[in-house]
Amino acid sequence: MQTPPHASYVSPQQIEEYQRINLIFRAEIEMAAGQHAEAQLDISEVLAKSPENPVALTMQAWLKTREGNLVEAKQDVELAIAKNEFFFRERLAKVQDALTRGSQADADVAFGELFQNI
Repeated sequence: MQTPPHASYVSPQQIEEYQRINLIFRAEIEMAAGQHAEAQLDISEVLAKSPENPVALTMQAWLKTREGNLVEAKQDVELAIAKNEFFFRERLAKVQDALTRGSQADADVAFGELFQNI
């Protein structure tokens, strides 16, 4: 049986990527709703399969910031920047500054602004 010419093939890798994107979007919604534990589960699932995913690392850093773990949050931000410097260097500058200063409140605001614009 022939595949119709309009049908497209979605590879297993594309399916995995779509699943990662959906988990990250869901985690953003959960963060906005204050469901941090649920967001962490989704981000952990993404990082289990893609440990250097810069968006997931940034989301994890935001969760760590909300928990008051600024040192580990800063490490995640630096790793995200290292993985995609072109996209993240400028966008994370305000977050990085707040984490370096140890300002949990400013970092949380900066993360919120960042994810509003992604």
